[in-house]
Amino acid sequence: MNMFRSLCLIVVFFYVGKLFAQNPFQDQQAVARADSLSKKVITILSLDEKLREMAGPKGFYLRAAASMLAAKGMCVTPIGGNQQKGIPSVRFTDGPRGIIHGRQTSFPVPIARAATWNMDLEKQIGEALGTEAKGVGASLLGTPCMNILRHPANGRAQESFGEDPFLTGRMALALARGIQEKGVMACAKHFALNSIEDTRYYVNVKVDKRSLHEVYLPHFRYLVENGVATLMSAYNKVNGVYCGENAYLLDTVLRQQWSFRGFVHSDWDLGTRSTAEAIRSGMNVEMMVPKFYSKKALLKAIDQDKMTESDIDKLIYPTLFTKFLFAEKFPSMNKKETVSKATRERHRALSQKAAEEGMVLLQNTGNVLPIPTGTGKQKPNIRLTGYLMNKKNDGDHGSSYARAPYTITPKKAFKEEAGQLGFQVSAVSPERKRKLQKALTKADYAVVIAGYYHQEEGEYISRSGKRKKSTEKPSAVFMGYGGGGDRHPLTLKKRDEDLINRVAANHPKTVVQMISGSAVIMESWKSKVPAIVWSGYYGMEGARALPKLLFGQINPGGKL
Repeated sequence: MNMFRSLCLIVVFFYVGKLFAQNPFQDQQAVARADSLSKKVITILSLDEKLREMAGPKGFYLRAAASMLAAKGMCVTPIGGNQQKGIPSVRFTDGPRGIIHGRQTSFPVPIARAATWNMDLEKQIGEALGTEAKGVGASLLGTPCMNILRHPANGRAQESFGEDPFLTGRMALALARGIQEKGVMACAKHFALNSIEDTRYYVNVKVDKRSLHEVYLPHFRYLVENGVATLMSAYNKVNGVYCGENAYLLDTVLRQQWSFRGFVHSDWDLGTRSTAEAIRSGMNVEMMVPKFYSKKALLKAIDQDKMTESDIDKLIYPTLFTKFLFAEKFPSMNKKETVSKATRERHRALSQKAAEEGMVLLQNTGNVLPIPTGTGKQKPNIRLTGYLMNKKNDGDHGSSYARAPYTITPKKAFKEEAGQLGFQVSAVSPERKRKLQKALTKADYAVVIAGYYHQEEGEYISRSGKRKKSTEKPSAVFMGYGGGGDRHPLTLKKRDEDLINRVAANHPKTVVQMISGSAVIMESWKSKVPAIVWSGYYGMEGARALPKLLFGQINPGGKL
């Protein structure tokens, strides 16, 4: 019995030790050194030098515009750092589905990866993102996005892990651990109750404490307790107070109740709304450029006795502490590391695997699927159509816009997989109605690619902070980024519904692949088609998953 007990204790200590090893804030020696360094440095910094640790760089937008014009995506952004005083800088980039600077691997969106329920796979994706972040010289990655999907119209639903805080917390921790094990800080965002796009800059979310702590905060707490380096606040108000200056969220909950030792940075531009209030509440870094945390604003607040320099000292401590801690744990934190061709190939295969595991079979009446393969003249004949069949449709073009070196379209995937899987395929434009109707008479199966595109749902980006207008063109919103905002309505577009009904009326074996960021109302057509497959935006290689699924090469094991 004693031997059995000892063995159990060894197993427990192994897993607890493994957990702590993955949590930099549990390394007592490293924590002590970071603490001592931070306190010492604060005493020798001038006010100007402290300011540098409190906001992004002044020339950010010029550099960002130059990067966009050079077709490199958003630039990697330095925050703080003082070589003379020995303070490391933090270099920020975004990337829920892929690093947004340069040509990087594009993975399926988080809502599609959540359908895999595969935490080990998500950790591998985190490791890939961390590796590619270091490849562009970044040491802070703006992911995981942990907003609870409260309503399916949310344009940014695709960046979330869904409506369940338990699954969200586990998937987010797996992703964050993978990132941080590569020496890159992860960022849990958006803190908190950010679940709408069109009005996100000013909406006031009213919530009782029980709902707040049982539904909207437990996944954030889970990451804090397991060592996530940073949090990003949300744009919206919670119970009348903007998140960027919400003392209850940033101080009472985050610091006092959860003992968070990392730093908090605001969402960009309009994420900070005040100087003294934000500083006293615990907003450590204003993103992206100093406005409320500018020297002029700070001196004015001090002159008006709204705050003191000791408030600033208290504010910059978590930022310095976290930077020193990660620099201690990962000496190469700010070193740019080349990503090999072989590594990129592994990441590409990982992206395809995630897409395959995340495909969800919604309906299969009469066991239409899987389609039997054949040889010679016995090969099944597939007619492919749909307004999205030739679109590079891998997700939103807002701050999560990852520019892959290439993206496989459904049409290309079906053409390339036909020989290997044993079927014939021809693609017919949905706009050529007579040709399509004639083609369907000679087909064994019809496949319709339907759903949404980045212009219909996604992040809404605005410098003004005003409500999105129904006539606003997403592509003109912000420096080449297109943000679709919230989805209206929840059905497919009429042209898609009309196409599905027309194809189903002319072919009894119609399969619909639906691409979306969250739930879609299908009442007007779902009873008319035998098979429906859902995928989120599937990344650079994910389109290959559909023909493999239809022919039984992969199992549609994704779960909503």
